Amino acid sequence: MRSFSRLLSVLFAALFLYGCAGVGTAAVLESIREAPGDGAYIEAVPFFPDHTRMCGPSVLASLTGFYKSQKGAGSYESIAKAIYFEKLGGTLSMDMLIYARESGFEATLYSGGLDDLKEKLKAGRPLILFINLGLDIYPVGHYIVAVGYSESKKAVIARSGVDKDKVFGYAELKRAWKKTGYSTIYITPAVPVATPDGKAD
Repeated sequence: MRSFSRLLSVLFAALFLYGCAGVGTAAVLESIREAPGDGAYIEAVPFFPDHTRMCGPSVLASLTGFYKSQKGAGSYESIAKAIYFEKLGGTLSMDMLIYARESGFEATLYSGGLDDLKEKLKAGRPLILFINLGLDIYPVGHYIVAVGYSESKKAVIARSGVDKDKVFGYAELKRAWKKTGYSTIYITPAVPVATPDGKAD
């Protein structure tokens, strides 16, 4: 039964990715280079390929690694040990928030959308998106890190699974993202708090 469930997961993911195959990564990146005001790409976001079901630790390591100057950021291995649950076969968003906050980051879970995504990426802030590659009655949850977008190509670029720069068409991404209520995790370095003497604490 478990192997059958995994087979279904692979089939759903394959169908979704097939639907996104219309625009290649090279074409999307080229469109951003040619018209930087029409998109964004945060190249410096680290990539931790995920060959299993550990997309949660993978994307969290990408975000904490991106803000490498932040104290308390753990390695991919330490993050996986802390937030991945074998019995669950995945990672809960709340555990990702808790880990990030305990490591000194600001972390928020909210219902996002394409406009918010574009605004954050323009500002140089990558986002973690939780999408459903399956059906409403048979969900296949998957975390990705959105690192870029091209308005002319109507596509988003993300660190996803084994793909460093996976292209998701707007329509395909919205279909999968809508099933989770546009679940979005926003992580940034903690803002220093000013002390009475004017120094940052």
